[in-house]
Parts: sequence; structure tokens; C-alpha cells
Amino acid sequence: MSGTSEKFWLSLRPCPVCGADPEALRVLYKRRFEAMGYDYVIAECTQCSFIHQNPAYNQEFYDCLYELFGGLFLHSPIGHKYHPSYAKRYKVIAALLKNFSAKVKSIQILDFGCADGSFIKWVKTHQSWAKEAELVGYDIYLHGVPEGTSFFNSLEKLLAAGKRYNVVVLNYVLEHILDPATLLSIISKSLLHKNGRVVVEVPDISFLMPSDFSPFHIQHTNYFTPKTLTALLNTAGLALESLRTIKNFDTQRDPYTPGILAVGRKDREYLQTTQA
Repeated sequence: MSGTSEKFWLSLRPCPVCGADPEALRVLYKRRFEAMGYDYVIAECTQCSFIHQNPAYNQEFYDCLYELFGGLFLHSPIGHKYHPSYAKRYKVIAALLKNFSAKVKSIQILDFGCADGSFIKWVKTHQSWAKEAELVGYDIYLHGVPEGTSFFNSLEKLLAAGKRYNVVVLNYVLEHILDPATLLSIISKSLLHKNGRVVVEVPDISFLMPSDFSPFHIQHTNYFTPKTLTALLNTAGLALESLRTIKNFDTQRDPYTPGILAVGRKDREYLQTTQA
């Protein structure tokens, strides 16, 4: 794998949140990976303060990068292997889902980026309100998905199924997506019910200390603060319903970086009142 290959290229991109021209950037961090022949540049948009990789590699680069990691990113939906620390985070998200379930007759939940499906398994096992809930999982790295199950490894097939959900959970997903606004727009338009919600959890980069570059690594293309995550939701047509910073219970994932847990709501009237 080489950064000079025609298959992979670095290109400047408009700010994924506000669309500002890439000239409106301030470089925060740059690292040269000599062995692989590529640079990793983190910049801040001077118009909306969004911190992201820019210039960025294309999707083919990331597809190859994850493929090189092999089994680390191949999951079986029947594996359900989660570290005990995950359960602490699951409880926080499940509390939100429980509140939402009380407002609908039968809640439908999509775990977008579900890895091995352990969150779905945990909720079904430990949450009484979820016994009658419909929980569906999607992850591009799922393999061995049995026909007729509630798991998808193709976004095309997920959309073709034509189902809509009361809640879509994106648990540590958006920091990996080159165009998060487009993804959230697709979810809002094609996967959410009229008054549906997205539950988003991402690392909170606002706690970054000067000269501390430990949270920056090649798998992440975006770095969020409460301000920029709110702006991203609004860009995708979702109104911010709630947001808080939570403890990072997963000590193997950015151990010193807290998380942001936000809820975005698909409701035009609600969006208009919150932006007024």
C-alpha cells in the first residue's frame, strides 16, 4: 500500500460541517508515515471550528486500510463478544432508548455500525422494555449474515428493505466517515420515521490539551466538540434535542477522551423552534 498509488489520493475538501472552502483551514497537526508513504493532516475550519482530516484520502484508501487489519474489522452478528466496560456505556444509551420506547407503541431501533451485534444482544438480554422491541443491526464489516436475520452488511440492501426506525444509534461511527453530513441526511430521509431520532456518540475533542496529539490517528477523519456536532446535526436537517459529555468507559478506545452523547430529532416544526 502506497500513498503515491493512483488508487489512493489526498485531496482538499470543503468543510464537512459548514461547507467552507478548504482555504479557510488552520493546520493543527501533521504526521508523516514513512513506511506507508503518506501524510496525516488535521486542520480546523476557521469559519465553524470543525476539526477534521484535510486534505483527506479517498474512500478506497480507507477500504484498503481496514482490509489490511483483517480479522480486527470482520465481525459475525452471532459473536456478541463485548468487554464488561462496554456494558457501562450501553446502560447510558439504553436509558435514552427506554424513554423513547415509552412514547411509541412498538419501538424500532437500528444500530448503525453495530460491529458484532453485541449492543443489540445486551439490550435484548438486560432491558425488559426491549423484549418486544425490534432491533436491527448494520455494519459493512459483518460477515456470515444469515438470510432472514435482522442484520445487514450492505447499505444498499438496508435501504432497499424500505423499513423506517424510531431511533438510529450511531455509536462511535461519525468520526470514521468522510462525509458525515451526507450520511446523516440519508439516515434522516430514508431510515427515520417522521419524528424519529438519532443517538450519536463520538469522542469529545474539546478536552484536548495543548501539544496532546494522542487522540489523532489515521482511522478518524473527524473530531467533534459539542458545538460542531450540533452544527453537523443541523446541517443534516436534524434538531438537537439533548447533548451531554459522558465518561469514556472503554479504556481501550481513546482512554483520555470523554464522549459526547447527543440526540438529534427529525421534526421540521421542532427544528424551526430550536433554530428561531
